[in-house]
Parts: sequence; structure tokens; C-alpha cells
Amino acid sequence: MGLLYGEIGDWQSALAFFRRASEIIIGHSATLKENYTELVKATLADNRFAFRHHVLVLHRADVVDFEAREESFQIAQWALQTDAGEALGQMAARFAVNHGDLSNLIREQQDLLRDRKAADTDLLSAIGAADSRAIHGRREALAVIETKLNAITEKLRSEFSEYAALASPRPLTISGVQALLKQDEVLIQFLDVPSISRLPEEAFAWVLTKKDARWSKLSMPPSAIAERVMALRCGLDRTSWLDASQWPESNEREKQRKMIQQVRLGRCHDSLAGREAAGVFPPFDLSAAHELYATLLAPFVDLIERKRLIIVPSGALTSLPFGVLVTEEPTAAFPKDNAGYRDVAWLALDNAITVLPSVASLSGLRRTAKTSTADQPFIGFGNPLLQGRSDEPEAKERAELSRQWQHCSDIQGRHQTIAETDQRHPGVAAYDSFFRGPYANVIAIRAQPPLPETAEELCTVARALGVEENNLDRVVYLGERATETAVENANEQRGLERYRVLQFATHGVLAGQWRGLAEPGLILTPPKEITALAKDDGYLSASEISDLKLNADWVVLSACNTAAGQAGNVEALSGLARAFFYAGARALLVSHWAVKTSAAVKLTTEAFAALQAEPSMGRAEAMRRSINTLMQNSAFPDSAHPSIWAPFVLVGEGTQL
Repeated sequence: MGLLYGEIGDWQSALAFFRRASEIIIGHSATLKENYTELVKATLADNRFAFRHHVLVLHRADVVDFEAREESFQIAQWALQTDAGEALGQMAARFAVNHGDLSNLIREQQDLLRDRKAADTDLLSAIGAADSRAIHGRREALAVIETKLNAITEKLRSEFSEYAALASPRPLTISGVQALLKQDEVLIQFLDVPSISRLPEEAFAWVLTKKDARWSKLSMPPSAIAERVMALRCGLDRTSWLDASQWPESNEREKQRKMIQQVRLGRCHDSLAGREAAGVFPPFDLSAAHELYATLLAPFVDLIERKRLIIVPSGALTSLPFGVLVTEEPTAAFPKDNAGYRDVAWLALDNAITVLPSVASLSGLRRTAKTSTADQPFIGFGNPLLQGRSDEPEAKERAELSRQWQHCSDIQGRHQTIAETDQRHPGVAAYDSFFRGPYANVIAIRAQPPLPETAEELCTVARALGVEENNLDRVVYLGERATETAVENANEQRGLERYRVLQFATHGVLAGQWRGLAEPGLILTPPKEITALAKDDGYLSASEISDLKLNADWVVLSACNTAAGQAGNVEALSGLARAFFYAGARALLVSHWAVKTSAAVKLTTEAFAALQAEPSMGRAEAMRRSINTLMQNSAFPDSAHPSIWAPFVLVGEGTQL
């Protein structure tokens, strides 16, 4: 389609062209939707740029009436369809009707669709290998899956006709969104449009309140927005400043990893000329944060002031926590010390912020995913028994603390022994492969940095949510009990469905972060015997997470990098978040970069305590108050630096408890 862009003579003709193209794409998708879910996703993904340019041309054609605003809003939603948004919609559908047969049927259908995708891959591999016996076996397996899917489809059609509308939500209208919003809420959808042929790059925003709606082209193009976001990330994520010049280059993967990190470091030097990371605190550019606020939100200040913001990001904005934007011109780009960040007019001070993977997610969360019926408040897993690397300072001491702190009664009042500068980090290990055969490399897992602070974090959160002292060991799994086996046993016994809050306080690992790692996951205590690998290899992968059956109001991933997208923060959510949505989470608290352990404790426990005292405030407001408390703590001046208080972002339903 791109070749045709240059053949369109004027904006009105271009608009007619894109309207027809979108109509064909959407219509074709509708005909495929019922039985070819993966093909529909591929069709929409292949045409996401056509949808984006439809919006651009609509704006350039000077059609600014109500109908054009409505058209642009819905087309933008087609462009922004993501796996995370789809997973959230599926979750909402499973819980939409209080009917066990429907819930089980839907889950079976979704699992079969995933099995069919894997079977398709296996068949292609067999065909590529010219293995006739394997081809025959794969085709028979596919036929069995198709038969089961057809039977479920027919049963859904005849007995649960309302399900289709819930499981495959179409874009919402402006009035549909407004009907879902509360008086103090604002939904903001962003869209980045890249340049192609004669069409320039542009960025757009839609801002909806209960009664008002605006659509505007932003004053800064996507490439300039991306540059500002990168500069702010350099001031937030300490790993941006790692010098990779001495990293190994024994294979192509290592060479590529080293090159990417060196480019990242060079860009940080360029964007913050004359500034470098000082210790664990990178230089955060307040002027750039205010400039970005002036572009993204200031044009709508009359609509958003002191409101709860529900943000659907796009492009580079998916990798930025919006709370670090600065609403007033700072007196200096860089304060003299970290305490100086306390006097900044941060967006997080006045606005509770929630991120959504799609506009349609709001409908699923508000109309169908009701408050959890789980009868227990909390279950958590953390403080895995890890050893760290021999060349890591204090690894032996911290590993010993992890071994000592395996029960909540072991650590009460003893967290002061942990230095305030301790920080969770990815802990990239230089092993030939993260996997050995089908299982994780237990040696590589065991060599990751110990996290004894997470024991206090989980115990304190459990107490804040009302777990009694004599029950703590039953719901807080630490040390030797923080295993993949423990998680899966609870799932098989349907124990996880009993808990409103599920928390993992451990290392989160992104796809591609380690050699041989294609799937993100969470690190838990590895097994002592390698004979146990078939059931427990110490790595809870995204596919294993998606097999969990939850009924959770929210899942807290107090682990590094769980919000970062694959391929360099391209998406708002990683595969981990998508997996938890699929499993049944209504909201996630996830992190954009390595989290300072003491800050993670303060942020989560303060938020939960606030919710216990005043449940009606909702999760997003509880996080806002928790952030403010940490930021204003004069006893710890460094806590005012945004790298400390800003890593967590709330994804999903933020208004309700």
C-alpha cells in the first residue's frame, strides 16, 4: 500500500483512499474473527501503519467536525491493538458472567488456540525437514485441535451468544468511553504516525472527560518525542550508563549486545552533554521533562488538572512513566543535589495515573471484570536462595542473609542491616546459554544477586493487608519455599484463585536479556537436584504464568524490568504482563527499570496501608500518595530522585480497590 501513497494528488482524495482501505481491512478482519484469531491479529498488525496514516490524512484534510473526531478516535484504536489489550479483554470475558460452564469453556478455547499456534509451528518445522512421518503426526494433532475448537465454537454460538462481543471487543466510541468514565477521570490516547513517501511524521492525542472530548496534533513529531523520552530514560535507568567496552565478544549475540549497549551509552552522553551518572543516581533533565509535558499534556491542562489520568500510550511513550513529567518551568535543569528534586512540580504530585494497553480495555475492566470474589487478601513469593557471582561485592553476606530470612519472624526489626544503596538489578550472567536443553541453566540462575530485602517487603505487605502473624508462613513463601513447584502446586490445588493480591518480589528477566532466552520470566529458588528440572528449573516463564488460574484484583511484580517491552521498550507491557492478564489479573503494578529494594518496600507497603485505611481511593490514588510520602521523606534526601520513586507503573483498573 505504501507505493500508492505518492500517487494521491490531494488530501481529500487521500482521505477517500484511506477510508476505503480501512473499511476493507476491518471488514476482512470481521469475516475472519470467529475462527482465525491469529490470522486476524496478523492482518491488523500488517496494516497498523495504514490505520495511522488514515488518522494523519483525516487531520490534514481539515475535516475537524464531530464526525471526524469520532472517526479518528476509532481508527487510532485499530492501530493500537496489542496483545496485552487482547489478553485483558479475554480475561474480562472469562469473568463477565457468573457461570462456571462458560468460564471453563472460554478458558479451554483460549488454551486450544494457543496449542494450535504451537502445532502450526511444529508442522512447518516438519515440512522444512521433509519428515513425512512427523508431517503426518502434526497434521493429525492439528485435526484433533480443530475438532475440539469447532465444538466449542458451536456451543458458544448456541448457548452463550453474548460472549463474542466480550471476547473480541471493537473500538469504543467517544460517547461509549464517556459513559464509562467517572467525573474525576480523564482518558488520554496517544498515537505516533511515522513518515512515509509524501506523508510526514506526526503525533496525535485524544483527551476525553465525562463531558468533553478533544483531538489535537501535538506540536512535537514522534522522532523528537522519542529523543526527549530517551534523554529522560538516561536520567532514570542506571543501566543506560554501563560501559560495555570490556564485555565479551565470543559470538554474534555477544557482539550485538555489546554494540547495542555502547550505542545506548553514547546516546546518553550526547543527550546529556557534560553530564554523567554519579554513582547510582543518573542525571535527570528537568527541562526536558517540562518540555515533554508542555507538548503532551499542557494543551489540555484545563481538562486534566488534578484529575485521575488513564493513559493509552503509543511509540516511545510506552517506555516512560508519566509521573516524571514536570508541570512547571524548573529553576534549573539539574538540581545541585538529590534533595533538590523534592521541590519540583512533578505530575505525580497532583495526578493519579493508570496505564491501559488499549481503550477497549476500559470497557472490559469497568463492565465485566468485577471485584474479585477471592476470600483471602494476599499471597507472595520472594527472597529466592541465590548465591550471586564470586566477583560481586557482598554477595556472600547477602546470600547468608537470604538463608537466614526464610520466615517473617526471622526478619522483624532487622532490615536496618541492609544498606540503603542496595539496588536490584538484572544481574546478566556470562554463561554460554541460559537454557540447557529444554530447561533453564540452574547454575546461571543460582549465580544471580541475592535479594534478602524482598523478605521484609513481602512480610510487611502481608501484615498491611491484614494477614495475622500466625498465618504469615502460610501465605509468604520465602527462601527454600519460594519455588516454581510451590507456585504450581498452589495453582493445581486452585489455591491461587483464593487471593485478591499476588506479589512476586524477585528478579524479572526480559526476553533476549540473556543468551538463549527467548521467553521472559521470574527467577525463583532453583532446585538442589537437577533431576527435578522437569517440574522445577527455578524459572517461572511467561508461558507457565499464563497457565495459572487467578482471581486477583491486582498482581504486584516487584521485580526489575517487568514493564519494559521487548525489542527495546517498544510495547507498554512485557510478555510477563500479558501472561498475568491472560491468567486473570485485573491490574498490575510493574516496573520500568531495576528497582531500589528499600524503595520497593516503602512504595508497596505505603500503598497497601493507604488502601486498607480508605479502600474507596483506589489503587492509582494509593500509589500517588505512596510516591509522595517517599519523595517528601526528608530523612532520606536521595529518595526525591525520580529513579527511586518512579519505576512502578499501574496497568489496568486503577480506580477501584
